[in-house]
Amino acid sequence: MFGLGLPELSILIFVLAIIFLVPIWSARVASSKGRSPILWFFIGLFFSLFGVLAAYLSPVRADGVKYIKCRYCGEPIRSEAIVCKHCGRDL
Repeated sequence: MFGLGLPELSILIFVLAIIFLVPIWSARVASSKGRSPILWFFIGLFFSLFGVLAAYLSPVRADGVKYIKCRYCGEPIRSEAIVCKHCGRDL
């Protein structure tokens, strides 16, 4: 018999959903961090869940704001900060 049965069709729908939902997930995460959603859509499309993981691990992009590492705790803080917001020490 030619055609798809119910088990094959359900697997095909599941795979297609994963193929298209993972890049959208990656784009939404990246967009919430100030990154290009179109670029991250294609990263999610080609690298699947690794693209989503990379989007979650990418830092928040703040245009025009420079960050430095606190010399005491190593956390990123704004360069114009006087007190570290993480450890509370004077800079």
